[in-house]
Amino acid sequence: MTYTVATLPVPAAVYTWIEKKLREAGYDHAIHGEMIDMTHIGLVPIPEPVSPPVEMTQHEEEVLRILNGETITGWSSGAAMNACCSWLQAHGYATGSYQITQKGRDYLTARGF
Repeated sequence: MTYTVATLPVPAAVYTWIEKKLREAGYDHAIHGEMIDMTHIGLVPIPEPVSPPVEMTQHEEEVLRILNGETITGWSSGAAMNACCSWLQAHGYATGSYQITQKGRDYLTARGF
């Protein structure tokens, strides 16, 4: 029986990593010289490691709450708020237009707000 195999060039490091995993699992028969026959082998992503939570100051948390629509007494537009918004944006809690992101909402929910 003859069949055609489409090839997908990958970086050597990727090839070597897949080859090693297949050999460890007993799939030596799938390795043909410089080609791995992946018939009936599905690739799945490895989950990204979860980064540790970032420490947020009380000020940053209050500004995040303001972005979420809450009124916090004592805050007004200015340099301090802009600095907090920039920090929140850099860490994915706010967008460039200083709108709260889903990550920001999740943070507040986890903190009971």
